[in-house]
Amino acid sequence: MSFVHLHVHSHMSLLDSTIRIKPYVQAVKKMGMTAAALTDHGNLFGAVQFLEAATAPPDKDKPDPYPDPIRPIFGVEINLASPDDEAPHHLVLLARTVDGYRNLRALVSDSCTRRSQGGQPIVPYAQLAAHANGLIGLSGCLGGEIAQALLRGESGRARQAAERFASLFEPDAFYLEMQSNGLAEQDRVNDALLALARDTGIPPVATSNAHYLTREDAASHAVLVAIEMRRNLSLEQIRNLPLTGFHLAGPAEMAQAFAHVPEALSNTVRIADMIDGVTLQTNRKVHHFPVFKTPDDASTGDYLRRLSNERLAARLDKARAEGREPDVAVYQQRLDAELDVIIKLGFDAYYLIVWDFINWARLNDVPVGPGRGSGAGSLVAFAIGITDIDPIRYDLLFERFLNPERVNPPDFDIDFCMAGRDKVIDYVTRQYGR
Repeated sequence: MSFVHLHVHSHMSLLDSTIRIKPYVQAVKKMGMTAAALTDHGNLFGAVQFLEAATAPPDKDKPDPYPDPIRPIFGVEINLASPDDEAPHHLVLLARTVDGYRNLRALVSDSCTRRSQGGQPIVPYAQLAAHANGLIGLSGCLGGEIAQALLRGESGRARQAAERFASLFEPDAFYLEMQSNGLAEQDRVNDALLALARDTGIPPVATSNAHYLTREDAASHAVLVAIEMRRNLSLEQIRNLPLTGFHLAGPAEMAQAFAHVPEALSNTVRIADMIDGVTLQTNRKVHHFPVFKTPDDASTGDYLRRLSNERLAARLDKARAEGREPDVAVYQQRLDAELDVIIKLGFDAYYLIVWDFINWARLNDVPVGPGRGSGAGSLVAFAIGITDIDPIRYDLLFERFLNPERVNPPDFDIDFCMAGRDKVIDYVTRQYGR
């Protein structure tokens, strides 16, 4: 019986797991599986590392006994605010399509930015409903809404929740999640979930909810949880742990645990086969800046050129008024060359945003420094007023700040008066988003 791991927590969940991503991928390969999921609790922190580990080519200097890549499935175990219950419940979401991954990313980002200080990220039910396209839902562990209702003996409420989730997601995109972890409560819930599946037609799925790789790692995980809960564990307690079932279970172990419900095992493969073209953009040269709205809907590149030429003319007029004779051709040639590089590398919006909040500060009587660091070598920055240092007059190099070979974005070193700094931060927040 084929089996795919759909539910595992990595070390990126901080104090929720001892699993590290590369050993997890190697363990899954050793078990003979071709796909696996990472479902951190409340975040997607491990997604890029998981992608790189799962798809990395073999190292020529270190022979790999399991060189074939696995297909990574990106997911999250969210805390969902149920419409029928005050307390949030766990729910597992897997990205089925590229749009699904975008929705998953939106849900996670919003829940993390809106959470209270020290609190867990919580996803409102209405928000999940608005972002359910392209997602697969699993009912979750014993902390799930359906499992909690079954533990309370409220089978009617469990059925209502199951049917609500089934209608929330796309057809065949919601599953009742069964686990085998040694808990008596889990066995009771599994029996009830199987009955619910056969009664409603909602398919069951068997998952290995792994918080550590092997049973022997249970003690380390217990210590980690104790640290998170600020509790003490004696050596005797660690040696006599009652539970060691939250390990990475292999296909044979899962087949034995769910021999009475083979469709729950085959549904893991079914879900993996549903995943369609989900990957991540890991090109380090692609930058995501806030949106700068230009006048007349001009492109940011065209607007930066226009602004730079207009402001450079004003700078040169000022130089002449001070008794200097700048060589216009030299300045124009340097300006055009810088603009070509800035726009080609995609930093035109970056320049405009920095110019905008510096300009706002000056218009609102917040003192701004003249500029320092490598950014003082940019004539475009001098022309539009990001800096007040003429790089041609002082023979400063633009290439120290930005050049086609540079991978990371440049950064301007800007000093604002301490008394008005909060005003500038507040403006940026309002203008470009919190």
